[in-house]
Amino acid sequence: MCHNIPRIGHKIHYNNSIQRNSEIMNSRATYIEPVNRIKQRILFDDNLSNVACLCANWEEYVIEISEWGIYKLGGVDFDTLTQDDISKLDAFMVSENGYIREEV
Repeated sequence: MCHNIPRIGHKIHYNNSIQRNSEIMNSRATYIEPVNRIKQRILFDDNLSNVACLCANWEEYVIEISEWGIYKLGGVDFDTLTQDDISKLDAFMVSENGYIREEV
């Protein structure tokens, strides 16, 4: 019998936080700022996170998820976002996809 194989039922500790750009977001925390509530929802949902990897900015992201019938995340309606909020979400989208598209 090989003793290096973990036993069935062995508990693995799961970390409920994600660290990006030295900012830690916890899946169980309650955030007040609308931008952080949206970011938390995206980071802890695989489908939403995958779409974020494909979009260059917040506007593209909203277009993509609106095709699924999503018009708010984390209880935040997209129509209530300020221009400053949108700028922060644009920066977040760039950090998620890791590239800046150049127009040719």
